[in-house]
Amino acid sequence: MVGSLEEKIQQRAYEIWERAGRPEGQQDEHWTRACQEIAAETGAETDCTRRPMAFCGEDAAAAGDNRSAQVRSAGPDGMRDAPRRPWDKTDQSSDESFPASDPPAY
Repeated sequence: MVGSLEEKIQQRAYEIWERAGRPEGQQDEHWTRACQEIAAETGAETDCTRRPMAFCGEDAAAAGDNRSAQVRSAGPDGMRDAPRRPWDKTDQSSDESFPASDPPAY
């Protein structure tokens, strides 16, 4: 799907979710409905079975859907290069919380 079309579908799915009272576990239904609505409005050909990982259920991960990014283990053993200075608990906390908006709790 084209990026802007996918963004429209995501926005519509979010709106549907909010109108439904923010229920959990219905992301597939919301995505399909949003996709169908946008396709009808725009006349665009879309594959409504393809959805971003955020809209896929837990079954996608179990089935081996590899659209998610590779994540390394936290800590110096998971780093490509050795740390330039001794690794301490502050470094460990920061590495474990990345990418988070909050600073690590020491």
